[in-house]
Amino acid sequence: MRLTQLLRSTFLLGVLHVSAWAQSIVESIQESGVNTTIFVPGDPAFTNLSRPFNLRFDFDPALISVPNSVQEISQLVKLGEKINHQVVARSGGHSYVANGLGGKDGSIVIDLRNFQKITVDPKSGTAVIESGARLGDIVSALVAHGRALPHGTCPYVGIGGHAAYGGFGFTSRLWGLALDTIISMDVVLADGTITTASATQNPDLFWAMRGAGSSFGITTSITVRTFPAPSQGTIFSFNWQFTADQAAVALGKFQDFVLHSNFPPEIGAEIVLTPGAVQGNVSMGLAGGWYGPVDQLNSTLAPFMAVMPPPRTSSFDIGDYLHSAINLAGGSLDTMSAPDGTDTFYAKSLMTPQSSPMSDGALKAFMSVLANEGFTAPVGWFIQAEVFGGNGSAINAIKTADTAFSRRDALFTIQFYASSHGNVPPYPEGGFTFLDNIVNSIVKNSPKDWDYGAYTNYIDDRLVDWQKSQGFKVLTSTDSGYASASAAFNRRYTFKPAAVTYPRNTQDVSTIVKISAQYNYSVAARSGGHSYIANALGGKDGAVVVDLSLLNTVKVNSSSKVATIGTGNRLGDVALALNNNGRAMPHGTCPYVGIGGHSGHGGFGFASRAWGLTLDTIQSLEVVLANGTIATASTSNYPDLFWALRGSSSSFGIVTSISANTFAAPSSVTTFSYIWDLSTSAATSATLAFQTFSLASSTPAELGLEIVLGRGSSKGRVFFQIQGAYYGSNSNFNNVINPLLNKLPSVQSKSVTARTYIDSVKFFGGIGRLNTTGQPDETDTFYAKSLMTPQGSPMSNAAEWFIEIELWGGPTSVINSVPLDATSFGRRNSLLTIQFYTSAPNYVPPFPQQGFTLLDDMISLIVQNSPSGWDYGAYTNYIDDRLSNWQQQYYGSHYSRLESLKRSYDPKNMFRFPTSIEE
Repeated sequence: MRLTQLLRSTFLLGVLHVSAWAQSIVESIQESGVNTTIFVPGDPAFTNLSRPFNLRFDFDPALISVPNSVQEISQLVKLGEKINHQVVARSGGHSYVANGLGGKDGSIVIDLRNFQKITVDPKSGTAVIESGARLGDIVSALVAHGRALPHGTCPYVGIGGHAAYGGFGFTSRLWGLALDTIISMDVVLADGTITTASATQNPDLFWAMRGAGSSFGITTSITVRTFPAPSQGTIFSFNWQFTADQAAVALGKFQDFVLHSNFPPEIGAEIVLTPGAVQGNVSMGLAGGWYGPVDQLNSTLAPFMAVMPPPRTSSFDIGDYLHSAINLAGGSLDTMSAPDGTDTFYAKSLMTPQSSPMSDGALKAFMSVLANEGFTAPVGWFIQAEVFGGNGSAINAIKTADTAFSRRDALFTIQFYASSHGNVPPYPEGGFTFLDNIVNSIVKNSPKDWDYGAYTNYIDDRLVDWQKSQGFKVLTSTDSGYASASAAFNRRYTFKPAAVTYPRNTQDVSTIVKISAQYNYSVAARSGGHSYIANALGGKDGAVVVDLSLLNTVKVNSSSKVATIGTGNRLGDVALALNNNGRAMPHGTCPYVGIGGHSGHGGFGFASRAWGLTLDTIQSLEVVLANGTIATASTSNYPDLFWALRGSSSSFGIVTSISANTFAAPSSVTTFSYIWDLSTSAATSATLAFQTFSLASSTPAELGLEIVLGRGSSKGRVFFQIQGAYYGSNSNFNNVINPLLNKLPSVQSKSVTARTYIDSVKFFGGIGRLNTTGQPDETDTFYAKSLMTPQGSPMSNAAEWFIEIELWGGPTSVINSVPLDATSFGRRNSLLTIQFYTSAPNYVPPFPQQGFTLLDDMISLIVQNSPSGWDYGAYTNYIDDRLSNWQQQYYGSHYSRLESLKRSYDPKNMFRFPTSIEE
């Protein structure tokens, strides 16, 4: 945004007179010691300073600062964090959705107009450009040294945002995008740290800043490699008037020309579409820049012109590079002597894949909308189909993974732009519908899996599947795969996410979190999707789901034996990968459960009494926080966060990988099962005998076992099974188990088998395999509750019915040998964890009300027949959204500390769902 008149008022902070609305912020500035030029509501200059380029938006910033140094920017960022105000940078202010004002009310805007210095090193051909510099001024400064950069044509656009998200111009096929020229950048991070990002210094940040820069920090300057300014530059244009069908054919011919001819990188071109002279017609132009010898331009275009009718008009403007830049800028590069204009508009974009060009059907539908709806649309409009790809393009010569800019495979980037009449508010609703219809005409007449994208510099605040422009897979309600992607493991739930995203790496996760925050979406991570109450879908409609399935690597350090495990892995695949290295870890039995949620809230298995819970093995975690920061949490780095993530992970961030201790896989494991059909009184006695056995100091940690209870052979009888695994010597198993069996009735059926470790994992997995890749999981319609009984106060003999009783504690158990406060997992003092689980008939909806009543009554029988004040709990991995006092039952004495940490790490409650920690 260029102001009508730049009014600068520098005030001493002690004598500022501002409105009461802004007083608290000014007081915070005074207290912080920041000494910079600021404008607040009520200042004479504030209205002009807060005016966006696109008048469709009318945001009210909390204040606008015009700093003079990087240190002042750092201080302002720190202040924003302290007082919980979003901080945004404004370079040229040309964001289509007013992101330079924060995209909403109440932001602290850092206007970079004082950062316009441009320094050229004639020896190396590099330039240092401060982020407030505008494209027109950059052209003039570089040309003075015989140099040039690839970038857009509008002189008032700021280099900061332009280079952060791409930076395309007619020289981009020759030199690349503006961001491709960046060697290093100076950045102020979210905590106020001033740093440099390059290929060798903060390389992850450098990757992210080139494609999604504004989400990660404020760039104060960039160092770029420049190019010799071409000695010649020819700006050309041709124009035709076509019917809709003729226009479709013509655009198809141009598409073929770009794809299949010798379309050299020295040419930059676009098709420009505008309203036709009569309804049913379209005006089509071919415009561009040629940066080779002028006498070669006609021969370069000849293959296309030969299949086209004669143009109605044509023009050629021949000169040097500076002359061509002035032409494209509209006649002047000067941004100081005249103000920038404003508009009231809406824009969309479409990046079409070079590997799958627009079909004839899509082209016909596209032109039909333009020629008919476009003639009567309540807006003025134009469309530019810019050539990104083609033979020798420098844009798609760069590997997609090299920067965060992900759409390098595009052939065209098409901008759809429509303005209100007179370019002033209000913007008509019909303008949105018109552009939506244009884009839909192309997409809906293309293959279902068409890998199209959008260009972030033509940003669209109404784009539901905006993540597609970032290069990772996104499914929304209109996509064919959405129904299966949003299906819950527990079919009692039918939540509808706003989007299901599939990040490829931690940087993608960070991008998703940052943009979701910008648009006020809650975010839910999905590892395996086995949450009993569908928290992986957000626990409600409208969340952005971050599916971690592509984060599925497992690496074991050959010396330390520590495994780094991506949280998209499922337990079956983790077991296989570790076993290939002779290692193992404690975890549950279901192969399809994801390691992310499992380890984040406990992680119990038959080996847990010997090795601990899964979360007890974790040495460090890589996590994306609510502000998009990528952090590593351990006992020495973010120790309080490390504490919280091991027990209540989903409330504090998205863990993308864990580094965990592993154990030598046992050479042999004894699996066992003993089954009885008992009367209720005999089952009660057997359960009490099991409990007594569990408390005995002679019961070794290497023994993992549980009782499974179900419907008996007739009313009044109970199916009673004891099953588990022994990780000690096979020859010693009978000595270990017999003290229990001797207290029970004669066994009616038994199975005792010595197996390899990995075969024991497969056996308990119950599906005959551990590999989950490419094979869908089953679903259920169920309700579950849990009860964790205190070791210091075992159950009395009054309780008569349970479902599954897992042995956690006992004198030798590693689980409760870990100090209670070592992690946020709050129930280490448990002897037994009891899971109550009941499914709908045939495992399909609806779930009967009687199922809830049945399990509620089971819990009540135990609790009501136990001592007053009995300190029982519940297990977070058997999560229950009907549990009224879940805070106490899941987290016990740890909940108040978790609340405090939630305020610190997720103050806006981004990670929210039923039973999430409440700030």
